Amino acid sequence: MAPPDIKKLLRIKIKPRKDPYTDQFSRIFMVKMMMLTATITGLSWAKDKFTCIVPKNHETTAAFVQKACWINGVYIYKNLNPVFNSFYYGIPKDISHNGENNYGALCNSDKDQNCDPLEKTFYLQYQWFPLGVAALAFLYYLPYLLYCVVNADLILLKNSIKKKKREEVDYQELIDKLFTPSNSPHGAARTLLNLLVKILYIIVNVLGIVTIDSAINGEYVSFGTSWTKWLRLTPDQRHDYTVPRNPKAGHSLLPAFGLCEVVTAANDLKNTIYNKHTFVCELSQHVLYQYILIILWYIIVAGIIISIIGFLMHIFSDFTAAFCIGFQGRDISTLYRALNTRERQLLDFVRKKNMPVFGELLDKLYIAKNIKPDPLSEDPDQRAAMSRKEQMMADQDY
Repeated sequence: MAPPDIKKLLRIKIKPRKDPYTDQFSRIFMVKMMMLTATITGLSWAKDKFTCIVPKNHETTAAFVQKACWINGVYIYKNLNPVFNSFYYGIPKDISHNGENNYGALCNSDKDQNCDPLEKTFYLQYQWFPLGVAALAFLYYLPYLLYCVVNADLILLKNSIKKKKREEVDYQELIDKLFTPSNSPHGAARTLLNLLVKILYIIVNVLGIVTIDSAINGEYVSFGTSWTKWLRLTPDQRHDYTVPRNPKAGHSLLPAFGLCEVVTAANDLKNTIYNKHTFVCELSQHVLYQYILIILWYIIVAGIIISIIGFLMHIFSDFTAAFCIGFQGRDISTLYRALNTRERQLLDFVRKKNMPVFGELLDKLYIAKNIKPDPLSEDPDQRAAMSRKEQMMADQDY
């Protein structure tokens, strides 16, 4: 099966959509970034090999060692003092030294009773990483599914006025279905559930970074700041792997080298064989994951900020729809007072999307709600002055 088309994953059509731009960042951009990440890491998962250092003429074969280590995972000593590091982060120069004595020196805990074993940190993320990121993409899409259910009336309204001229719209149907409380009794619930959708976008973005953090040994939340500190070093300090004092920020998250233990065991009528071997293995795919994860870190943080902004904008919009109705002009203010908060939101949606339809819908609503024109409307001069005032305020809003 051919891999997904990366160009299609990156392509985002610029067009009017039902939900705000702050929501679209999470449900479109973040989903595409997660799917792109899953595609790239999936190709690496299929092609990159797991290689271990196996001495020539060893009693086990390199192929068996590499497959066994891929299944069991690799580990490092994350708390190892940097002065004892070999060229590989978290691996001592003598790999038989797996502990530390009371004097801070490395030792072999299997042979020395006064040697405390070093804590091992295991890494098996390469086994499931592409699938895990793809699952996160679905997580980012969940709030939009709730949005579509909650805003069925808004979607109906959009489809009813989309690309239509003023005379082509069935206004009576809109009034019966959307502006008659008996036919649309869940206006208050929709308003509250829309607020819940905004909260869910914040939760999803926070949950995204927390999920990755828990899956990578609790190192991901601070990964961006660690990477920034590492970038402040000089190029020689950043890349001189012979000096273990400044390990790469990515290696503390997902090391490119690790230790693996393999047991050889066999038994027949004459002999019983049991031996334990420790090998150094490389995980080249972790280097790719490091760069992808730092990009995702900044994107997810941006998603959290944008979703919070969207939440605040939504609260402000609900507040203005519920209380700030006097600025519309005296005629429209009278009509707005006869509408509930949800109906005002729907009417504002029409105003932003199709002004000719908005004007005609106002006239129909005046009749449907039995609202008489304001006396000012009978005086042409005062009516013209009011129209100029409304136009000036509309221009300021624009």
